[in-house]
Amino acid sequence: MNEDMGLDLQNKAAHISSLNKTPASIVQEYAAKNRLVPQYDLIHNGIAHSKVSFKYSLSMGDYVAVGEGSSKKEAKHVAALNLLKLMIDDKPQLLNTDFKQWDFDNHVVSPFDNNIKVNAVGQLNDICTNNRLGLPEFNLVREEGQAHAKLFTMSCQVAKMIETAIHKTKKQAKHLAAVQMVNRLMSIDKSLVMEGASLGSDSMKIVEQVELLKSDHLKKPMPMDEDFTNYHLLFKKSEFINSDTLDKVMNQYRKNGELEIPEPFDVLYKIVTENEMSLTSVPVEEMFVDVALKKRNCILIIESVYPPIIGVGEADTIEQATYIAAVELLRAICILLS
Repeated sequence: MNEDMGLDLQNKAAHISSLNKTPASIVQEYAAKNRLVPQYDLIHNGIAHSKVSFKYSLSMGDYVAVGEGSSKKEAKHVAALNLLKLMIDDKPQLLNTDFKQWDFDNHVVSPFDNNIKVNAVGQLNDICTNNRLGLPEFNLVREEGQAHAKLFTMSCQVAKMIETAIHKTKKQAKHLAAVQMVNRLMSIDKSLVMEGASLGSDSMKIVEQVELLKSDHLKKPMPMDEDFTNYHLLFKKSEFINSDTLDKVMNQYRKNGELEIPEPFDVLYKIVTENEMSLTSVPVEEMFVDVALKKRNCILIIESVYPPIIGVGEADTIEQATYIAAVELLRAICILLS
């Protein structure tokens, strides 16, 4: 990678990350060399508080470590990194033998280290809609590098302003471009942008949005360049609707007009993962600790698309409520894509 490509420090870091070894791959190589079998066990699968979270334990030889992440793959990488740290703490000489070729300070990285945890694209959509700027336009400027070390450049345009960003995935490049555009808008007029705290999940606001949707009185201003009668078609413009699992669900819905899925939450999470979406669970019970709710409730939201898609479930148990919410969300996706 030469300097003529004009990558800034953040983009260089992203490219280095794409070329370096991950903790999971180092564990696998060590295991193969020493005739060991690394064993990953899923110890938590699904909802934890307001976010979907996964935990894996990893055992190899005499070592056991645990990792947590927003996806199964991320949790495995964290578990592998924690296992490597345990091994090095126990046997520092490994840095001069088995791990001699790896610089753990600079060259052992998780592919999730630079991932954006907030929904910057959704925030930018809200800013543009509320201020009648029209929806932001995202475009792939270029794709370069070998298959195992791709770099994607995405542009984000609002009015006549354009920001570009580079990352090893299209999704993260898009988010970086959105972050840069939000910062640019804030530098022009801070009143355009909501307070920084709103970047995180605000469960009460989400519940209020659900109630508005259910009452058919949603009065959010429309983008000036979008026809109101076509507003429901915006979801079809999402560039990352590309999933074998989603295709199977859509085929069932088109054929039967309904969905019969034994494990809808697992199917939903697989679709979300394949499309690099963001799935959020609203902890209804935690928000109403002083209220005796007759039923258990679950609200699932895909926030990384515009407009957001919501599934609501109510039942005697949280498992049943989650089942219903997942089915409702899958059905909503099918309707919007039909």
